[in-house]
Amino acid sequence: MMIFVLGADGGSEEQTTICSIAELLPSFRIITVSPGQSHIINDTTPFTLGQVCMTIRSGSRLYPGIEQRLEESIFQLEQVPYPWIHLVPAQEVMSFQSRFRPGEAGPVLWNLRIMEELGIKFPESAALPSDSLLEWLLMHQMSRSLPGISLETSNWAPSTYKFLNWQRREKEWGKLAPIACPAAGSIEVPAEGIDPAVTIVLAVFNEPEYLQWAVQSVRIQTSASWELIMIDDGSTDDTPYVMEKLASEDPARIHILKHACNQGKAAALNAALQLAHAPWLLELDADDWMEPNCIEEISKIISFLGSDTLLLYGNHAEWKQESVGKLSFRGVYRYPASLDTKSLLITGAPLAPRIFRTEALRKLGGWKTDDPAGGRLYEDMLMIVRMLQQGSSFYLNRCLYNRRIRVNSITRTHQEQYLKWSVWMMETYQI
Repeated sequence: MMIFVLGADGGSEEQTTICSIAELLPSFRIITVSPGQSHIINDTTPFTLGQVCMTIRSGSRLYPGIEQRLEESIFQLEQVPYPWIHLVPAQEVMSFQSRFRPGEAGPVLWNLRIMEELGIKFPESAALPSDSLLEWLLMHQMSRSLPGISLETSNWAPSTYKFLNWQRREKEWGKLAPIACPAAGSIEVPAEGIDPAVTIVLAVFNEPEYLQWAVQSVRIQTSASWELIMIDDGSTDDTPYVMEKLASEDPARIHILKHACNQGKAAALNAALQLAHAPWLLELDADDWMEPNCIEEISKIISFLGSDTLLLYGNHAEWKQESVGKLSFRGVYRYPASLDTKSLLITGAPLAPRIFRTEALRKLGGWKTDDPAGGRLYEDMLMIVRMLQQGSSFYLNRCLYNRRIRVNSITRTHQEQYLKWSVWMMETYQI
């Protein structure tokens, strides 16, 4: 049987796990999987002779007696059959995650035959913001068809090493888990014949690695009053294929537009604006994601807004992309209750989320493409300024959005250009 050691980084934690496996299960094949490399599991499992494999987290340790426990579990997998069996520490079923590594699962035995029958593979890193969600997402996916089970055992234990930042990890788990594994009944079923309250627009250019998680955050919304328009702005990689696959999973509410060549963010947003059905439009960047209750909270407030309110905004959580498969929570960014145009331009701080009144967008002719950046940069700031000169804004004091901070993001790599652009903005719009 193959045992995949997840989160392997070559350190002492990994060696502890490998040594305990090699000592007690010498006939098992050990394969290490580094963060961001979960595709290795799917690449390897087709070559196994058995129908069961196991995943275990780096730092976990096996103890004598695990051999018999695994034999019993494999027999159950094959006879019942179960799609998976999750091994949890004896007498710590409810507490071991928070005491040790929040969010990390224990060893899981996977029934590869059932996975093949269901057409389900191990989630690859592109589908997740953090590899620590891999086991939970897979168990959740298969539970829709067949239930697995959790079994207590005293023959293994999670790492006793407690991260210095374990409290932050606990917050990360609390924010990510509801998106990866939404609770039963938390997702509202869309009603036929009812127009959406919010059109979500997602413009993408060569970013397939983030797209799945962004769309997942839309599909698990606690309110069904949304539609999603995705625009492929002339991508030259796998983005079109990923978009088509995601749209096929919810064709009634997810729509695709394609540009033959790259035209820039503003042009992509304008194309989506022509098809938007909802009275409000929310911009979702491909590398960001929404909180599960984002549309619900927006829907509660928009019916009370006056016709002169053209812009709705709220707070967002900030996450640092440290590497593929590793994301760290940095806290919640809170905005002032009222917006000052000049301060916004000087700081360059983006509004996230930003929700515009659709009618107002159309009256303004959509996003501009004739500014010095050609509608390829700062199109969000330009639209915010134009909206605030036409009407008012409303601050929804809720954390509704998650913003991913990347070292190589287009905004961060054009900071000098922004200074020149902001001067042009102040002169052109007399700010």
